[in-house]
Amino acid sequence: MTINNKIISDINFLKKKNFLKKKIGLCHGAFDVLHVGHLKHFQEAKKYCDILIVSITSEKFIKKGPSQPFFGDSDRSYFLSKIDLVDYIYVSKSYTGLDSLNKFKPNFYIKGIDYLNKRNDSKLDKEILFCKKNNISVVYTASEKFSSSKILNSKFNVLDKDQHQFLKKIKTKYSINKLISIFDEISKKTFAISGEPIIDKYTFVDVIGTATKSPIITSNKQFDEIHDGGSLFVLKVLSEFVKKILFISPVPNNQIDVSVKKYNSNILIKGHNIGFITPEKKRYLTTNRNRYLYQVNKINNFVPKKNFKFFLEDLRNIQNKYPLLYTDFGLGLINKCQKQKIDNGALFLNVQSNSNNYGFNLFSQYKKKTKYLSINQRELELNYSEKLLNFNEIINLCKNIRFFPASVTLGMNGSVFIDKNKKIYYCPNFFKDPKDTIGCGDAYFAITSLLVNSGYNDEVVPFIGNLYAGLHSLNFGNKTIPTKTELLTVLNYFYNF
Repeated sequence: MTINNKIISDINFLKKKNFLKKKIGLCHGAFDVLHVGHLKHFQEAKKYCDILIVSITSEKFIKKGPSQPFFGDSDRSYFLSKIDLVDYIYVSKSYTGLDSLNKFKPNFYIKGIDYLNKRNDSKLDKEILFCKKNNISVVYTASEKFSSSKILNSKFNVLDKDQHQFLKKIKTKYSINKLISIFDEISKKTFAISGEPIIDKYTFVDVIGTATKSPIITSNKQFDEIHDGGSLFVLKVLSEFVKKILFISPVPNNQIDVSVKKYNSNILIKGHNIGFITPEKKRYLTTNRNRYLYQVNKINNFVPKKNFKFFLEDLRNIQNKYPLLYTDFGLGLINKCQKQKIDNGALFLNVQSNSNNYGFNLFSQYKKKTKYLSINQRELELNYSEKLLNFNEIINLCKNIRFFPASVTLGMNGSVFIDKNKKIYYCPNFFKDPKDTIGCGDAYFAITSLLVNSGYNDEVVPFIGNLYAGLHSLNFGNKTIPTKTELLTVLNYFYNF
């Protein structure tokens, strides 16, 4: 029990009250901005049951859009507790309603009318399957649907002028059903991935202070985490969206972390024993606010074995069968001379600058045309030895890129997409409060490559790319990825404005 006697933590309270002999109904959702539509939903739901439990998703697990939820767990719980139709409230620390369904095993699981014909919602599919297995009736209320998103934006100015104008334009070209159908189309395709795999190791510490005899920061170690980086992270993203993936790995199969195989049963790994050792990046950070303290890299000099030529041949040959996403982190896997010789027939390329290769890993080292190039603003500047001062300078420099279509990500300022006819589209950023930006550029590259491969060649590419990268910025590191369901949920969110 917390806050008041309506907020419960488990089913034991209901057992004590002998309520299990009564019909129990469960409503689950964010219930962020409560309005008349919710009241009508609860009113109809109460007709099915004696006891109505409203389960709310804890704020940590809500990914419906930027700055969501507007109200925290305690505020939403308190408001619901004042509604007579609601008997009990439960705060679920889970991304789906499965936690609540499993905890209470209600007689009825009650959803709004907008969920009746919802497509591509893996969360809802899992909930319905659970209900079928546990003899729980799923019912849908017929009450009028109101948009919390429209209420938020009209009253609290969630979107700025640029975001409003962009959404107005995109909605005239693409309906929400068209956007959903894009991912239906992508889900049937096969892709190949290669590039440097990276292991990100995180050590979380509690900082004590400075040592007494020297200015050294001292800390107590709490725990470790290992995340997939580099080409492994791009592999992880694609596994959420496509039918089959072929991973051309520069390390033998037995050196690939077994977690890779958990992403998707349709991943085929073809490892090469060429002498490449997977780089490791170890980051130390505080446990209380996930603040980075410093980073230690372990990157070995790559001395290719004789069979390295077979790895390069694999990269060339695979492009005749499948589109190949290649992540070049400039860690020595392919040198400048080899980049010039690569046949870029169906190559989707991401070339990155970082502290290990700063100024030496340029996309212009690839001489043959690619199918798609994704870089960030700093990588554009380094390639042309230009320090860009304003947006117009960025646009003008984008026109000099030889590889089209291409994307240039601008961090908090959004991204630019240049189509195959050199027309430039700007998309603003919709997520202004990131938790962590590590992996956001890789997430953008992965999702936009899928769109470009399917023939999309306008503002829909940076729009979906920005939304997916923005969703990833709400995660810490690359531990998890935004799911397809979360991306479609955010698309629906913005189409309600």
